[in-house]
Amino acid sequence: MQRQQGTFLTNDGVRLAYEYAGVGFGKNNTGDSPVVLVHGWSGSKHYFDNSFSHILAGRNRPPMVVRYDLRGHGESEKPSYGYMVARFAADLRDLLDHLELDNVTLVGTSMGCAVIWSYLSLFGEGRVKAGVFVDQAPLQNRAPDWELGSRGCYDVPSLTRLQELLKYDYVGFAKGNAESCLSTDIDPALERLLIAETLKAHPEGLGQIMADHTAIDWRPYLRRIRVPCLVLAGGKSQIFPVEGVKECGRLIEQSTTVVFAREDHWLYIEDFLRFAELVCDFAYNGELTQGDGAPPEMPPLPMPERRRGGAGSRPGTSATVDSRFVQDMLDLATADPKEYSAPPARSPSSRPPTSTTSPRLGNAMGPRVSGAKAPSRGTTPVGLPGTYRKPDLNSMDTAALEAELARRGVPRSKDFSRPSSRPTTGGSVRGMDPADQMPTGMDPADQMPTGMDPVAEGLPGSNMPTAP
Repeated sequence: MQRQQGTFLTNDGVRLAYEYAGVGFGKNNTGDSPVVLVHGWSGSKHYFDNSFSHILAGRNRPPMVVRYDLRGHGESEKPSYGYMVARFAADLRDLLDHLELDNVTLVGTSMGCAVIWSYLSLFGEGRVKAGVFVDQAPLQNRAPDWELGSRGCYDVPSLTRLQELLKYDYVGFAKGNAESCLSTDIDPALERLLIAETLKAHPEGLGQIMADHTAIDWRPYLRRIRVPCLVLAGGKSQIFPVEGVKECGRLIEQSTTVVFAREDHWLYIEDFLRFAELVCDFAYNGELTQGDGAPPEMPPLPMPERRRGGAGSRPGTSATVDSRFVQDMLDLATADPKEYSAPPARSPSSRPPTSTTSPRLGNAMGPRVSGAKAPSRGTTPVGLPGTYRKPDLNSMDTAALEAELARRGVPRSKDFSRPSSRPTTGGSVRGMDPADQMPTGMDPADQMPTGMDPVAEGLPGSNMPTAP
């Protein structure tokens, strides 16, 4: 498939550059509607490099695809006159006449949409099958009844600033223009090409055409369009609010609106594959028959259930622990050691209800952290292993413990007040010598059952551990 390049002369004597390619009419797997791509302000036909190729190779490809440089842009001549949207529309009419095209699908990006709207209003819809409009609001300026226009150029002061930038820092403008229209990474070589193409445009002409373009309110006319139209909006557009672009779809009678959720103002560059498929489908059928091409949404990862109160199962055992106790220990393990002050020991069974404040700073629950900021979640104080240590058996409220043991049918101990012959391991009786599992004078028959963990079993009277 050969590409043909050429120029044509407008009726006011300006030579414009164009390129076209296609397999011709009446071929298999092609439609009957040539596609004409109209680039936006400060761009060029090379902004369509990727999408141009994929439209030609797509399903239901059109018989011909045409792209051209607007006057004052790219490789077209740069006169000192004619920088008005209506004049640009007349240039489009001259291009269709030169190539003898009918039943076309006109695709405009940004200001290219306004050029097409102007063409339809001036020359009618007789040669047009459909329209595709990419990320353009019907009015750029703000108005008493309109706040959904451009975020960058929306009144006389902002227009003046833009014209001054074009005049005194055109290179800086070209670089910043690319940054303000892209939200996803693209090939660095392509980004350099886009900047280079912008630098080919006529700076004074850009200021003149923007002054005309930004002030035109197309809302009354869009209600009069009768050909099928596809409106594409960039979900992350830095140029227009999404609702401002969607307004075009609401105003045009036969329209379909698709939002590119992850793309910016130059969505046809960022996701040229999806853009090309939608254009081919719409040009061929006059509607979308294969969906909007949106990538499938990834389901959110399931979050583990976090229990705020009551008892939760301990992995690996049939015992239970108070979940508030575990949360206190997690807070303690991640608290800033310089700000941490240990709370007085308390019994989990006598604690007040968990506060709804999160994170729990300086209230009645959890470790007390001075200051208003939340503790750093990546720091473990010196001496804390990141998990809690069970309390020593000798620190328990023996009366409450014996009462609970009696309720459970466990023989009462004779004396819990005397210390054991050596320290326990984390307060657990598992793995200890029988002589160390009971105080002096206790009969082996009266000892606590092997495997009993007062804290794990939820027995009353056990004290909260303090910071080591």
